Amino acid sequence: MSDYITKNRHFYKIKANFCRICSRWNHRVGKSFGLISKLRFVALVAALAACTGASNDGSSGRARNGAHLDMQRFVVTDGGVRVHAEGSGDVPTVRARVARVTREALSRRADGHWVTANALPWLSGARAGRAFLEAASPRALVRGLPARACPLAHAAQGGPDAATAAERAVRACLAEAPTGCGCAVVAVNDVVFAPRESLAYATGVSIRIRLADPETDLIAVAEEVGPDRILIRDLSGPIGHIDFDGETVTVEIAGETLTGRARAIGYRRGRIAWAIAAGEAGRRMRAVIGLGPEELAAEGARWLAWESRL
Repeated sequence: MSDYITKNRHFYKIKANFCRICSRWNHRVGKSFGLISKLRFVALVAALAACTGASNDGSSGRARNGAHLDMQRFVVTDGGVRVHAEGSGDVPTVRARVARVTREALSRRADGHWVTANALPWLSGARAGRAFLEAASPRALVRGLPARACPLAHAAQGGPDAATAAERAVRACLAEAPTGCGCAVVAVNDVVFAPRESLAYATGVSIRIRLADPETDLIAVAEEVGPDRILIRDLSGPIGHIDFDGETVTVEIAGETLTGRARAIGYRRGRIAWAIAAGEAGRRMRAVIGLGPEELAAEGARWLAWESRL
């Protein structure tokens, strides 16, 4: 603690001295150069912050060692550590690899960083990620593999060690994994195994809606406003919403309430992409949520067809 105070006193002393220098320099050369001095000051502050491990965006530059487990701070790497299971036979290997990967090991990597949970959007935004953040140590989080086709995620906690928590999460994931899907370890305690870029999370994604009688085709924004509700917006504002109860959905749109089914397609930008079929003859709806423009052009017609079966 004394080292931390000493470093920060040193930092603020340098900052104060530099401010005095900037003030004198501005007074001499005129206000027209004030912006330049301010930019130089910002650059210096940023450099000093990197040296002392301080940051405003949740990152602290290079990863630092520490014996205390901070439940809201994580060591993450750009390249990640690949640990996954394609079946129950791989679980012992997952246990062994998780036991070997430590924060100290990742701290020595050139691409290692200490960040807060807010700097890892999928952990702070997705339901499974939030459950992991709220869990006690030892804890583990896993996700379907490949993520684009396997919309699975499980958080687990408890047991004598981190390897046991990871095993529990992997086994729970594998129990629900369809054919062709495996389960990858995302995080264990305060160590993130997934590459940092794979933890993006879009708060709003596109939704394409097809309505019958009269035939209507529109594209809007689907925004999560709760654990089981998606709000539908266009340029004028909210135009409807979708409530989820497992695979059952209730859709309110165009002044009507329709019930139907939803099928998870896979992860896109951290969000689960959905295909939805609701309503009956006379007033039907098809929708697809979360696909990008190219994928929507290539696959949208299949999900939006009236004869499609989810």
